Amino acid sequence: MKNLSLALNAVLLIAVAVLFYLHFSSAKSTASDPGKPGNDSTPQLKFNIPSAMHGARILYINVDTLDVKYEAIAELSKQTEAQVKALQTKYQNRQRDLQQQAYAYQQKVQMGTISADEAQKTEATLNAGGEELAQMESQLQRMTDQAYDRNDKILKDVNAYFREYSKTNQIDFILGYTSKGEVLYANDSLDITNDVLKGLNEAYRLKKNQPAPKK
Repeated sequence: MKNLSLALNAVLLIAVAVLFYLHFSSAKSTASDPGKPGNDSTPQLKFNIPSAMHGARILYINVDTLDVKYEAIAELSKQTEAQVKALQTKYQNRQRDLQQQAYAYQQKVQMGTISADEAQKTEATLNAGGEELAQMESQLQRMTDQAYDRNDKILKDVNAYFREYSKTNQIDFILGYTSKGEVLYANDSLDITNDVLKGLNEAYRLKKNQPAPKK
């Protein structure tokens, strides 16, 4: 999902910094070697690479694939989409019905073909319908809030898994690659998406099948 993509973009900034260091470190080495041609008039930018960066292991996951194939995200998307669509359809049908009732009521009032008693009942019906629409709007907002809360929990689970995965496999950086992201190319040999998906989905199935805690 987009929130997951946005959260992982922060990691990409680290990758850019790493490449920045490595690029200018190479320029520094070339300039300091008297056996290599260079332009002495060109100022050389020099940076000290942190010792921890030497030999750093950097891998990546395909965020687009993760959004589609991670079962927790897929199920949340499916459930939320179905619930929202059903409620929106109900809202639109009820709104259209009320609009038609309001139009018919106005026509009768203008033509003077409605009694005071009928007018009072129609206004009460329209007011009740307006309150019903307001309740559906509140329900839709609650559904949206619940979806955001579940998405946050999924993101925390993913980040926790990344930390454990990195620790177990001695990885320094796990980047998030997207088809429209900042990384223009990623070597497939560094792609750990399938491995990560397998672990995430296994963990999710175990968690989903656990009995609910007794209240």
